[in-house]
Amino acid sequence: MPSRVRAIARAIAGRLAGAPPPRGPAEAAPDVLDAYGRTAPTPQLAIDIFKGGWSSRFPAEFAVEAGASALFEDPGLQHAIVLAGGIEGLRILELGPLEGAHSYLMEKAGAQSVLAIEACVLSYLKCLIVKELTGLQRVSFKFGNFVPFLETTTERF
Repeated sequence: MPSRVRAIARAIAGRLAGAPPPRGPAEAAPDVLDAYGRTAPTPQLAIDIFKGGWSSRFPAEFAVEAGASALFEDPGLQHAIVLAGGIEGLRILELGPLEGAHSYLMEKAGAQSVLAIEACVLSYLKCLIVKELTGLQRVSFKFGNFVPFLETTTERF
């Protein structure tokens, strides 16, 4: 992960934990909560918040440059969906969605809903960008540790 992206993630995590923003030259991590867009909004501008830090390559229809991995077209997940007899109408629990590519595929495959729980601040924020850019309607991204969730939930997936 490039150092700029790591610094952004540290700054976000610190702010979520209640730490004050970095001050002075000794604390060089950028305060992303104090960064501003300077051009009109575009999908690429949102992607570039984490420029150089994406794993996933978006489908061509979204016309953005991000990572190199074809996770939005993952043939392994697509094959698993076929082997399972499809997922249309099912409630899916996804643990650790990374950047939301598989969440996207499951919605496209007809899942009734996808609850995706991500513990990494950086990945969670990327999921929110993916949700906005792709227009996901039946996916809900939640931030936190899925272990305590699994220990206490009565929901069925």
